[in-house]
Amino acid sequence: MLLIFGRVLGIFLLIFVGLIAYKVGVFNEDSKNHLTKLLLYITAPCMAAYSIYSKEISPELMSSTIQVLIVQSLYFVVMVAFGYFVVRLLNFKPRAQWGVYIASMVAINNGFMGYPVTKAVFGDDIFYLMVMINIPSCIFFYAIMPVVMRIGRETTDTSWWSNIKQAINPAMTGIAIGVIFLLLGIQPPEDVNIIVKYLSDATIPLSMIIVGVQLGTSHLKEVIKNKYVAITSFVAMFVVPVVVLLLVHFLPFLNNDVKLIIIFSSIFPTAVVTAAISHQQGIEGNRAAEIVSITTAISLVTIPLSAAMLSYLYL
Repeated sequence: MLLIFGRVLGIFLLIFVGLIAYKVGVFNEDSKNHLTKLLLYITAPCMAAYSIYSKEISPELMSSTIQVLIVQSLYFVVMVAFGYFVVRLLNFKPRAQWGVYIASMVAINNGFMGYPVTKAVFGDDIFYLMVMINIPSCIFFYAIMPVVMRIGRETTDTSWWSNIKQAINPAMTGIAIGVIFLLLGIQPPEDVNIIVKYLSDATIPLSMIIVGVQLGTSHLKEVIKNKYVAITSFVAMFVVPVVVLLLVHFLPFLNNDVKLIIIFSSIFPTAVVTAAISHQQGIEGNRAAEIVSITTAISLVTIPLSAAMLSYLYL
């Protein structure tokens, strides 16, 4: 357990590097945007591709991959229904923002934060499964979340082609390349492979520094005064992971690696893309961005504790 805490602490110290760098003026809002583009368009796709094509196909690997894809897809179905139950039961106001609160409870940052933390804490084998989880997650983010955002609103306007185009992003491209190389049993030239690995390794410090900069731009004291934002953040960070644990832990047909990664994925904060899609949908207010900030701050405590607990249960 101390080993797990040590690994997570080393990763999360990088968040404070980003936070301090923002506070002293090394980074600003423009810097955050440029760093995020570097991560999303270059280093994260390299990390996704390398984590897949560096594996060797085995019956156990294929079984775990299929289990992860199916269970994670079911996660979104069950949790959207659960989120709807919560906002309806507690009668969130205004009704037009029900979809934002539901999406914020369900959308997990299993790519931006999940990739580096999982790789550093659990190693390459478990990290591969986190990359696979990102496939149904991306489908939910870009094809289904805009529809979820419309829950409680009168508009029925949809733009499926726009959503599909967003799903064809660099991260998904990296995953596709990795899967093709894995299935065909090929490797890129050695010189190219070295460059991809270097860029892959840069994802961990870069992503954590960006999270620190994001926290530096947030005003958490003012944000948490909204009771619906506070309730949504609490549900996303504490209730949803417990529900996932209870649902997954007792499924006998899942192996321990799959159980670990499904549960661990659920403890990450609300995905940053939630705020972007909320803005795209023309939803008033900045509730999704506020929930992202609060859940990210909470995760600094919950992720190390959850990692230690899951290691004890499943490794």
